[in-house]
Amino acid sequence: MTRYVLTHNVPTTCKMAGKGHHLLKTVVKKCPHSVFYSKFTREGPYKKVGRPQNVSELIRQAIDGFEDVTFVPYRLVGYRLGPSFTQSSIEIEPVDGQVKHKGIHTYISVPAAEGFHSIFKDGFERLQQSIDGNISSSDTESSNEDNLEDSISDLKAGFLRKIDFHEKCLQEIRDIPWHIQEPELFVTELLANHLFSKLTMSSIVIATDYCTKLSKCPCSRCNDTIQFSKFGIGSEWLWYGAPDIVVYKSDDEINSIALPHSNEDEKEDKELLKEFDFEEQQILKVQKQSEILRYPSNVSQFVAHAITFSYYQKAFQHRHRKIENLQNNLSLVPLIAISGNFFDIYLYDCENDILLRNANQISLWNEPEFKCLADFEFPEPTLNLSSVIMFWMMMNHLTIKPSLSDETVLRLKKSCGLDLSVELQKAIGKTVKLKKNFYPLQSCDIIEPYFSQMCKVESQQ
Repeated sequence: MTRYVLTHNVPTTCKMAGKGHHLLKTVVKKCPHSVFYSKFTREGPYKKVGRPQNVSELIRQAIDGFEDVTFVPYRLVGYRLGPSFTQSSIEIEPVDGQVKHKGIHTYISVPAAEGFHSIFKDGFERLQQSIDGNISSSDTESSNEDNLEDSISDLKAGFLRKIDFHEKCLQEIRDIPWHIQEPELFVTELLANHLFSKLTMSSIVIATDYCTKLSKCPCSRCNDTIQFSKFGIGSEWLWYGAPDIVVYKSDDEINSIALPHSNEDEKEDKELLKEFDFEEQQILKVQKQSEILRYPSNVSQFVAHAITFSYYQKAFQHRHRKIENLQNNLSLVPLIAISGNFFDIYLYDCENDILLRNANQISLWNEPEFKCLADFEFPEPTLNLSSVIMFWMMMNHLTIKPSLSDETVLRLKKSCGLDLSVELQKAIGKTVKLKKNFYPLQSCDIIEPYFSQMCKVESQQ
């Protein structure tokens, strides 16, 4: 068998048909026995670090070596309210320094947002306290602190103590077995069962049509059962659609996770891949997982999903603030968009109309350093602990309560450009929910002005 090793800085571009998508054909050199993939989103090589067996030391290593993520503010340049996520027709662009608020243009610097560590600083502080032993039962004076301590226990017991096992199962995402007929479903099931549910010790549902309501995990290493159910999230006054993965912490306290979907261009891509040998196909498929997250059709769905989920969480907190003693309501809500090997984070603040996305795509994996030696056994890629910690914090956002500094909010307020009337926001708050069926609204006095918003925005440019 022949081993191929990527050589950096020797790319040739292979242009796709259709809408002009590009795949990068990377020149490879032969080296016996295996196949390796380059990383496409990080600068500089990963350092190979031994993994501690002690869970607290594992968390300490993740905090000390955390690779921060920079966020960029975005504005909507086109959208249409009322339809499903797939029909939202959303287009976005980075905020270019001009923000219009109450008719006044103000200048901001770009990127003007903060890093992940700053936004989720309370989560990092509590994790640090937990491994330093600075939290005792007398310190937990509120239900919110109790919930966070439970979440940290879930992280340790559900995922970190068995991280080697879950990592082995998730590695199948990188090299999907040839006999898998539905690769997107295969990836969804593995991520749902061996990553998201285990980080929170919560039940999961894959919201899609399927031949059965229950299915065995496809990893072939466990006997876990995965539940399927057709339902959606949203409001006919805003947007609605089926989340790919829903993680339940309670009846309606959820995390909604999105995966990219293929389109007509995918068929053209598959035809193009046939021109390459097997090893080159694997390299191109890895890069494809990165590129597909930023396809315009998927970005449109992700943004609609992120904004809708933010309004859902606002309504959830309003309904439960007396029952759960919720205080200091959260307004900056994350949505995870993940393709398997890569992911993006969308943050939307529905109170201040701020939309953020990470500047560079984030890898789920650490790619091992290697040298082309004939008899050397190359290590397998490992889960990136920074990514794992980010997932855990985002899935506990109602407890950790991520936030931007007052200065950043002041600079970015209303920068997204989703200028909804008070009446429309009230209608959304009353109707945004999880349910099986959504029925598009006929035109009415409240929402009619927004149906043509995309055309109005485009005509002003």
